[in-house]
Amino acid sequence: WLSPWDNDVPGGDQLAHSIWALSTGGLWGSGPGRGDPALIPAGHTDLVLPAIGEEWGFVGVAAIALLFAFLARRAFRIARAAADEYGLFLSLGLASLFTLEILLISGGVLGVIPLSGVVSPFLSSGNTAMLANFFLFALILSISQQSPRPEIGEPFARPMHYLAGALATCALVLVGRAAYFQVMHDQDLLAHDVKIFEADGVKRAQHNPRLTSLAREIRRGSIFDRNGVLLATSDWNELERYRTSYEQLGVAFDDVCSRPDTRHYPFGELTSHFLGDWRTGENFHATNSSLVEHDSNVKLQGYRDYQELAPLVRYRHQPGNAAIERIRSQDRTVHTSLDIRLQLRATAILERRLRAAKREKGAVVVMNAQTGDVLALVSLPAPAAGTRGTPDELLDRARYGQYPPGSTFKLVTAIAALRNDPELIAKTFQCRSFGGRGGAQIPGWRRTIRDDLGDPAHGTLNMRQAMTVSCNAYFAQLGVFSVGPDALRDTLHLLELPDADPVEIKAMLPFAAYGQGPILATPFKLARVAAIIADGGLAPRGHWIIENSGEQAPAAIVPPSTAAFLADAMRSVVTNGTARRAMKGTRVSIAGKTGTAQLGEGQPHSWFAGFAPYDSEPGGRIAFAVIVEHGGYGGSLAAPIAKEIVEAAADLGVIAGVAPHAGTEPLQRGKP
Repeated sequence: WLSPWDNDVPGGDQLAHSIWALSTGGLWGSGPGRGDPALIPAGHTDLVLPAIGEEWGFVGVAAIALLFAFLARRAFRIARAAADEYGLFLSLGLASLFTLEILLISGGVLGVIPLSGVVSPFLSSGNTAMLANFFLFALILSISQQSPRPEIGEPFARPMHYLAGALATCALVLVGRAAYFQVMHDQDLLAHDVKIFEADGVKRAQHNPRLTSLAREIRRGSIFDRNGVLLATSDWNELERYRTSYEQLGVAFDDVCSRPDTRHYPFGELTSHFLGDWRTGENFHATNSSLVEHDSNVKLQGYRDYQELAPLVRYRHQPGNAAIERIRSQDRTVHTSLDIRLQLRATAILERRLRAAKREKGAVVVMNAQTGDVLALVSLPAPAAGTRGTPDELLDRARYGQYPPGSTFKLVTAIAALRNDPELIAKTFQCRSFGGRGGAQIPGWRRTIRDDLGDPAHGTLNMRQAMTVSCNAYFAQLGVFSVGPDALRDTLHLLELPDADPVEIKAMLPFAAYGQGPILATPFKLARVAAIIADGGLAPRGHWIIENSGEQAPAAIVPPSTAAFLADAMRSVVTNGTARRAMKGTRVSIAGKTGTAQLGEGQPHSWFAGFAPYDSEPGGRIAFAVIVEHGGYGGSLAAPIAKEIVEAAADLGVIAGVAPHAGTEPLQRGKP
């Protein structure tokens, strides 16, 4: 009873339920018959006073206290005027018993003393107790029928006065305690959580069930993609209205949705890393996830937290209450930037390519290069709909998977160099032969920088040529002689890439400059780097909720001329360099950079990051990044996947200025 909100006693939440009921009633109560006594443990017996306080409020509790005080006062007056000492002590004892009984149970339900199983006279349900109390007052009434003899009680007047005063003081303390719960702190207390041990032995927070009941009556809002396709809903009938849209997309939602479910996800695991699952709450509070159901919870549920519902809870049973109807009728819809058509195509492409390569893990990010709106976000493997996934399945590789970026990081090193000195575009370095492989020996580092097996020495190269052939020797020297560890780390921060230990960057600077060593990146952030280059040097924020788009103006990372140079170098990678074979025959002009992230053991990670179409003006391009864990060379697996996804985007009309493939009809916006 000293710790009603957090104790280790089984059933120790009874006092919390009592306080919730009283605070829900407030000053005037929720109204006769509009409370929830069934939610109160022993609400018809031991805790009947809180049940009354919920419906009648503090006014009702105070009225009951006055009635009890009237009965006690009358009993004390009868005792003082008794005809003999026997009648005096009998009446006084019965009056004291009645009063103490009231104080004992009231003090317990109000948290002043430990809660006991004593009934409330004339309030609690129970034939025996009711009969006993009537018999008690029948005895007092019979004593009052005798001829009064005030002189009998005169010697006991002062002690009786002290006793009555003490009992009255206790009663006033309890009334004040009720006022504390119902008038002064009712809003805070009715929204206070209690921690209790559940059946599995784990202590968890439990909400006021009245607030939970009211929250259930406010249907959770729906989530849509950028074209108005329903992604999540709590209304089965709404799901049915979009059946035609799903059939157009080749999706049978009956396979993953069940009418009794509280929340429906027609695309199942295809959107699990993007939306999350409200039914399980899996990964909602993880630091490596951004789930729409969690991040947009306030908009979807219509209120910030239960504290916001607290003023309304006592009116929940009033039909047509204006304040409650206002919350129910407000817009709780969330519109995302995702294009579910592209999401479906990108997922199918990645799954098929992984299967063919006998690989299981990979990720794809596609975004609008100008706005940063995410169009597709694929992470494999993914947890099946409605199930609790394994840690491997729950990892959102697209946004939070951190990997060595390999040669895709050469874009970052180039940005760092050109921010220092735009004239470094023309800077040349030597790539010499070391054991039949291209490389360089940098003073101060014992380990020789080497290009890939089979790559001959490239000779003297400038930055564009080095980017085209992905020369490690060039970018290692560029990083050491023209960038330096501080500028490289500053660029990491500027591009919001994962930070790296400055000591490690300095110690491994030649290797860090071409994406090895301590350097890590996520597919989402590398897609954003490509978007910066595609959009003339401006950095989009990166959004997946349309309501959040445009909150912050894009930052200028490099001048448009520098961005144009880097875009041209990336285009050269596709037309003449390491991605030439993978991109052969594509009808969309793609610019990008391959990456092969070497690991301590096993096959390297396969990367490709870029944008399309190259031959359009900034503003109508998409940027993307693809990774396949242990997929080998970037040009062998990630680049072909990127090519297919870009062509799928063109077929769907996602890319500006590129005609959709014949026979592909874009889904009409909002068409159910």
